[in-house]
Amino acid sequence: AYAAQLHIENYGRCFRNTINPTVFVGSVQSVKEHDIKRFVAMGSKVTVIQDEFHHATKGSKTWGRILTPLDEAGARGLGPTATPCRSDGQGLSRETDGYGDVIVEGPTMRDLIRKGHLSDYRIFCPPTDIDLSLVHISQRTGDFVEKELKSEVGKGSKIVGEIVSHYLQICPGKRGITFTVGVDTAEEVAEQYRSMGVPAVSLSGNTPDAERVQAIRDLKAGKLLMIVNDSLIGEGVDIPAVEVVLFARPTQSYSLYIQMFGRALRPSEGKTHAFIIDAVGNVQRFISLGRGLPDTPQTWTLD
Repeated sequence: AYAAQLHIENYGRCFRNTINPTVFVGSVQSVKEHDIKRFVAMGSKVTVIQDEFHHATKGSKTWGRILTPLDEAGARGLGPTATPCRSDGQGLSRETDGYGDVIVEGPTMRDLIRKGHLSDYRIFCPPTDIDLSLVHISQRTGDFVEKELKSEVGKGSKIVGEIVSHYLQICPGKRGITFTVGVDTAEEVAEQYRSMGVPAVSLSGNTPDAERVQAIRDLKAGKLLMIVNDSLIGEGVDIPAVEVVLFARPTQSYSLYIQMFGRALRPSEGKTHAFIIDAVGNVQRFISLGRGLPDTPQTWTLD
């Protein structure tokens, strides 16, 4: 019933078909074992469309538990993603760690910007005092060790206090998303926004669904100007009303970086360009690693 309500609110009609359903929609968390068994029995008649395919590896307890039995049963698949890469070094091909047989490249970010399907952007990189020299890189994830990163951002850096000042100086009144590290830090930053007169809320995995949906509604309506989160809405979220993204979360993951960056690039009426405020050096980090700016063409490989 809740899904049907959101369908009608966003699209003017409900897409659920309970009489003769031919399409099953679910998240990796909501697909149950009995669902998997039903699809396995259908074998090659099943086509799996797995969004955010860069997560799909055989060793994944969430994604792999669904895709491996379907793959072994002969199901076919399509795996869209804007970022076909992983910071842990695992491959997405069948011969390595994933399920892909062939990679088909679509238009680049700059192509989509030129054609009006994405908004152009302006990047602002205020000076930062954050020191990541003692923060280790996790061998498991390929990104900064979360506990050490939280300690540096929350204790050794002024970033929590400065992020709101950057926003008020560069693009006050713009609706946006701030990415932090840690749920506690997200709430601290949201409180800082509110204390400076900016309507803001922090969201986490513990936030009830209804509150998340209402926050997005309020952001679209302009009642809320900032959603602060710890990677909760870093990908798979389409909010064209977002005009600014603020990085208060350093990352070594190119995929995470581009996904967060992209939250502000959905075109909307009156948006001439998105504002990207990088207060933790992410943009310069990936330029120094040879990646260039976010719309620089990349050489992608499933391996």
